[in-house]
Amino acid sequence: MGGAVQVDGVLYEWNLHREPHLSDDEGWKGMTISLQERDVRREALVEFPSPKRLLKGLPRSRLQLDNATIARYVRAALSVS
Repeated sequence: MGGAVQVDGVLYEWNLHREPHLSDDEGWKGMTISLQERDVRREALVEFPSPKRLLKGLPRSRLQLDNATIARYVRAALSVS
């Protein structure tokens, strides 16, 4: 799963790096996506908290990633850098 999204005139490519999963050592780990500005060699990995439904023991649901969501992730990542 991946794609490209334009944020503030800059094109970013993104890929699902890791789905939420249960780690033997650390418990539930959240989803991680990789972000890379097109034609730039650096990459950022952005990890998100585990969904509350997983922490409550409910079944996993399908990931919902669309361009608007990814654009919010890019802006959030840039705001803390």
